[in-house]
Amino acid sequence: MAQKTRPGLQTTIDSNLPDNTTDFITPLLHREVEEDLKDSNFNILDDTAFNVNYTPTTPLDWDVIVPIETGAGLDQLAQRIRDIEDTNYSDNVFYVSKQGSDVIGEFEPGNEAKPFLTIQAAATAMPSNNSILKVLGGGTYTENVTLKNNSTNCIFDFGNCKINNLTADFSNQETNNNLIKDLQVISPTASITIRATWVKNLNITAGNQSIFCYSKFATNCIFTSSNSSVTLGSGTNFFSYFDTCIVLNTGSGSCVKSTVRTIFNNCFIESNTGTAILSRSDANAIDQVVRMYGGSIKSTAWCVSGENGVTNFMGYNVKIYSSASNCVQAGGIGLGGKYLLFDNCEFYTKGANDVFLMNTIERLVTENYTFKSCVFHIVTGFPIQENTYNPGDLGTTLLTNCTYNSATVTSIAPVKVVEHNSFSFPNYTDFNTLQ
Repeated sequence: MAQKTRPGLQTTIDSNLPDNTTDFITPLLHREVEEDLKDSNFNILDDTAFNVNYTPTTPLDWDVIVPIETGAGLDQLAQRIRDIEDTNYSDNVFYVSKQGSDVIGEFEPGNEAKPFLTIQAAATAMPSNNSILKVLGGGTYTENVTLKNNSTNCIFDFGNCKINNLTADFSNQETNNNLIKDLQVISPTASITIRATWVKNLNITAGNQSIFCYSKFATNCIFTSSNSSVTLGSGTNFFSYFDTCIVLNTGSGSCVKSTVRTIFNNCFIESNTGTAILSRSDANAIDQVVRMYGGSIKSTAWCVSGENGVTNFMGYNVKIYSSASNCVQAGGIGLGGKYLLFDNCEFYTKGANDVFLMNTIERLVTENYTFKSCVFHIVTGFPIQENTYNPGDLGTTLLTNCTYNSATVTSIAPVKVVEHNSFSFPNYTDFNTLQ
């Protein structure tokens, strides 16, 4: 006799049964079936799995000794699971998962198989230096997370999860070398503060409160406020770089507020009824001026302005749209911005609004406003309109190789707008949309 599969045994039994109901099964036929059952181990109820033969489909998946019995294979699998559960790859990694636990003894730092249940528990337990927080599997965590403000050389990898609020107010963000990445935060009622050296792939949304992101490097981030302002940069002794970011204000506040030493590269900044970029009035040195390279600025109000009317800004290859106001404002009572430069920029206004409006400015002889190789799209307003000067204003507004659809540039005496090689193109109707 020999081992047979269940279908093979069924075939033997069927072939040995008589075709009619009057014949008897002979002892020989019955013994044949019994021997096959015994050899095939299907009728030995008190036997162990060690006697069940096993031929692995992929022997290379096993250890040096390839199991030939099912029991040996199960033993290897059980040992591998125990090895995973007991292995601590690094004490400084703190895992978080929806299947984790915050009960002492059930979580283990460095062990991915024994994660924390909540982000805050892991953030509280992790050391302040040279440690990692890693959320596994994403998901939504109903938490207000506060990270230790003295953290240094830490990585906070949120694994594309979503939380209620985040306070990551690290000290010395220019040197703390902390990274926050892959996180969505939606806070309807509280402000959000992020102060880190690096932030990456963040989607931050605040309701009626402000967003503060004091980061040295920010990449692929979205900042949205529905009513208040978004403050980016504010580095006192260092520059803040925002690359490929979107900043939105869907309410009445300013979009980017009180900003200094901030550089935007390929960013999209849009405000609803507030100023899109409001520079700080104390930016009194050229290295403190906000710069933007590529991207676009859009608002129904001012696109570029400054605190107390003091506007300092440098734009290169930027598209600037204002649908219900002027694009750029400079000047205030007894005040004047020092540094204002636009190079290869395009301006769009609607209705009777101007691209650039100056009021009561007061510049030194070396503090010139410059528009170089820019294009002005206006309807019934003016590309440049100078209304009033302070008696002590000694600066000049320079237009070099600029193109605009209206050749009218207004300037009161003494005329301080100087045009070099300006061009014009035929007028056109009002914009239906600003894209």
